[in-house]
Amino acid sequence: MIVFNARGRRGVQQLHFLPNGELAARTGTGLCVWDLDTRALRIDDAEVIPYLFAPDGRSVLVHDHRQGLFAYSLAEARRVGELLQRAYFNFLLWSPDGQTVMTGSRWTDGDTFIRVADCKPAPAFLTRRHATVPGGRPVYHSNASLSPDGRRAVTYSDGTLHVYDLTADRFVKEIALPIEHPVPGLFTPDGSRFLVWSVFKIYAIDLDAGKVALAYPACPRAVHGATLTPDGRHLLQVSADRTVRVLDVGTGRLVKDYAWNAGKLAAVAVSPDGLFAACGGSGGKVVVWDLDL
Repeated sequence: MIVFNARGRRGVQQLHFLPNGELAARTGTGLCVWDLDTRALRIDDAEVIPYLFAPDGRSVLVHDHRQGLFAYSLAEARRVGELLQRAYFNFLLWSPDGQTVMTGSRWTDGDTFIRVADCKPAPAFLTRRHATVPGGRPVYHSNASLSPDGRRAVTYSDGTLHVYDLTADRFVKEIALPIEHPVPGLFTPDGSRFLVWSVFKIYAIDLDAGKVALAYPACPRAVHGATLTPDGRHLLQVSADRTVRVLDVGTGRLVKDYAWNAGKLAAVAVSPDGLFAACGGSGGKVVVWDLDL
């Protein structure tokens, strides 16, 4: 077990394993990156609040409410390129090839789509300017997720999940959710199911059947974060009760739990090889351990 401390930070809100063997954390006041081999704190930048990590782990998109959206190089520890967008957005999606970012906002004239490299519109990624469902009712996207293969996207608002086929650039269906205010969800590795949660429950939505496939056992305290192992077999969830629970994705059965002294947990991540996990929460403490499943 390794314990890191984000010095003087107001809690850990997001964790991300980088392909180069480092661990990045979004804290209440900035970005921290640790080298897991040397246990050294390589980046400690209070001016950068990470929003979305690139698929290759080399950079992160940062949103500054005063300046807008820009890219930050994790390798060089500095801002790179030009301003990507000034407008406020509700969500960001990064294509698996790392070339395109999709941003959406209900405060603009619809969804806008830009390329990371040159900031120009990317109509090939998703051409619609105003997303609507049958009947012409506009959909204001409150959040969105992209499947691992980049073929599907889901957006959700007002208790409804909207499924899109990005290969054909078309709206597929809408699925009523058992919860009204889901947080950003998780695709299973094969893209067939989508996991959403709110307060104490996590649900697996079968996107082809258009219905809830499995409701996982309720957590004793509110669920604050969740992630899947790379093979998609296990779900790790963290909550305010300071415990990491590992569930079997197919059955919902509790496989194992870990109780770490890291405060109220708000973030969890699994390394790309599935060998390590990390969690963090209030107080800025991060725990990394061998994930023996």
